[in-house]
Amino acid sequence: MKGCRPLSDNEIKQIRQFLLSYKSRHRKRNRALFELGLSTGMRISELLSLDKKDVSRIIGGKIEAFEEVYLKKKNTKKKLEGRCCSTNKICREAIRKYLQQLLNKGQYVAEDPLFISQKGGRLQTRQAWNILHEIYDGCGLTGKLGTHSMRKTLARVTYEITDKDIIATQNSLGHRNLSSTASYLSFNKKEVFDKIMRKLET
Repeated sequence: MKGCRPLSDNEIKQIRQFLLSYKSRHRKRNRALFELGLSTGMRISELLSLDKKDVSRIIGGKIEAFEEVYLKKKNTKKKLEGRCCSTNKICREAIRKYLQQLLNKGQYVAEDPLFISQKGGRLQTRQAWNILHEIYDGCGLTGKLGTHSMRKTLARVTYEITDKDIIATQNSLGHRNLSSTASYLSFNKKEVFDKIMRKLET
């Protein structure tokens, strides 16, 4: 989403706390959606294209969430090539709890969509937007936030922890062109500009 900003570290903590406590029958699903988006940096259309078998399997009656999720070429933005995305422990735990709940209810079908709407079909982009904005509003967050904020957050974090390595950031996002990655880092322009101004003042 053009102009959509990333989340700060403190905002991520706020959202995680909110997701553990807010009252919704879809709390586990919504938490899994947020954490998977944050961990993999997938676009919302890519997240919603996933099926249960893409992120998990059943072993001994228990759900196991995969450390890596493969996104099929047909579900990527330009449909040129698939990509493999890593998941962190918090993400895997969120997926495990969400899918274990469905398994316990007899509602786990490996070939079914990962994220199910209230009516039972695949969750749609607009519905995901509403879910995320309910979360952002519930945390009292301001500014331009949306479904792309999770992806931009991964860009921010990767850029920061790799000492501003734009190639590593490009690989993390699965961009083919550096110009696309650079546009994701526009949130950093004011910080850079402020540093330049301070340097010129010394």
